Amino acid sequence: MLCVSACGEQEAEVVRLAPVSTVDQLSDGTYLASVTCLTAAGGQFYASDYSNHRFLILEADGLEVSRTFGRSGAGPGEVYGAGCVAVAGDRVLAYDSRGRRFHVFSRQGEYETEFAAPEAVTAFGFAADARGVLLSTRKEEGAASFYDLGGQLLFTFAETNGGYDAPTESRRRRMNDRLPLLASDGSIILAYGYQPIVESFDEEGRHRATLDLSEHELFKKRVETITTEYRDNYDRTRAGMFFRAGGIEGDRAYLLFYGENGRPESILEIDRGSLTIERLIRLKTRAGTDAYISAFAVDSGNILAFDAVEGSLNLYELEAGE
Repeated sequence: MLCVSACGEQEAEVVRLAPVSTVDQLSDGTYLASVTCLTAAGGQFYASDYSNHRFLILEADGLEVSRTFGRSGAGPGEVYGAGCVAVAGDRVLAYDSRGRRFHVFSRQGEYETEFAAPEAVTAFGFAADARGVLLSTRKEEGAASFYDLGGQLLFTFAETNGGYDAPTESRRRRMNDRLPLLASDGSIILAYGYQPIVESFDEEGRHRATLDLSEHELFKKRVETITTEYRDNYDRTRAGMFFRAGGIEGDRAYLLFYGENGRPESILEIDRGSLTIERLIRLKTRAGTDAYISAFAVDSGNILAFDAVEGSLNLYELEAGE
């Protein structure tokens, strides 16, 4: 048992999950080289199939494609780059990362309308609900912004902390990139991509709690290592990443935590109210090695995750850990 909490000391369980099913070729015969975003709602998973320039609707087992939408092109409902996807009430928002537009579909993948992104959508994507779309901006003031489904601003909140001591303005803004998550009750989670910080807010953007991993003995050494820049395999300078993907189910938030040299390490299961870390979930491949997760979603006690190395979708049961 590990001691990690936001408020006081509590024990957090470490669990290792093996996939209950996995597939590297979909039912329509295509292979997945790059899935950049996964989300879930109502017993279905939605995926951005970037390598095939489209979005997918997957059934509850995560392995059967029931429909594709947003095919490649420049017409209504067509995209150049399949960016992030999110469920907004009875609609699905799909972002075209090259056209910089939001395409609005029904939950069955039927095209309805589209609108220009009101501001830049970062690599950490966006969140949505029936009210509209939540973006974490790179603007000078560094606030998160909530827009309706027509692109009109509803409110802003959560000014950033300045981005550490970044040497340049562009790096400072990048240090403020955040992963936005929305719960069914409208409450909000923001996790910094390049800082070890998670914040929670109510449905109107009022601050509730903050989790700083650098304050915990378990993470302190890793935080120091990750914060230090490193050279990747192509000899490029990289800033260490902390959180890359996430999801919410019930009163739990799930965040993909990155370890040294930009490798996904574990999924943190966090209580949304107190921001206490309840469990560290480590996903395995069929061969028993650590899975290299680039995207995942949680639904009905299951995790559907994409392994970027194996090019496979893996389904895990949350309560089946070792």
